[in-house]
Amino acid sequence: MNQIWEYIANLYKVVLFIGILLAVVQYKRLTTTGRYVLLYMVLLLLCQGVSDYVGEVFKNNHIMLPIYCIIELGFFIVFFNRVMFKWGHGMLYALGAIAMCYILIEFYKNFVVHYVSRRDFQPYCKIADNFTVILYCLFFLYYKVKNSEPRTEKFTLSTVLLVNFSLSMMFFLPFNFLVNVESKISFYFWIAHAFSLVLFAGFLGFFVLSPAFTRHTTSVSAKSK
Repeated sequence: MNQIWEYIANLYKVVLFIGILLAVVQYKRLTTTGRYVLLYMVLLLLCQGVSDYVGEVFKNNHIMLPIYCIIELGFFIVFFNRVMFKWGHGMLYALGAIAMCYILIEFYKNFVVHYVSRRDFQPYCKIADNFTVILYCLFFLYYKVKNSEPRTEKFTLSTVLLVNFSLSMMFFLPFNFLVNVESKISFYFWIAHAFSLVLFAGFLGFFVLSPAFTRHTTSVSAKSK
């Protein structure tokens, strides 16, 4: 069972890497939104690489989760305010600031004041991260529907982000139980989580590259006429 999980986890990194590599090659053809998503993919791959290294060296990489949450939440605060909406929204900044403060406090209590043990580690920092991004997506979708705006690539992206972070919320709520209880149920949860990450990475790569391929196909068709 562990081998299956490791295979899927490695597949996640491979899918991310291939998506990043292809996007870098097509960088000039990417949209502004696509370039930001490319940056997010790079952050995901870097965080995963560092997390794997820390886990291998120290046999425990729990400290990387709040650090990852800080990086991820920081990205989405900027992304939604500057790209998705193209203007800063006070409520979005406030929600992000509250969640960021909570994550920093949890990091301080669990890894500075004292180092929390594996058995006692319950990372609500990821819940705060997920919940904030979910609220951002719901706010964006509500704004688009309310104003009857056309469903562009941003609408699709926001919908997939909403689904992905909702699923992530379900996986991390029982994190302590899944880590400490060795059973088939916990393995199934982790395998399902890893598989959802592979699908998410695949979508991100497709999202970033699809406008570039569309432009390329249109250009070739125009030249052939």
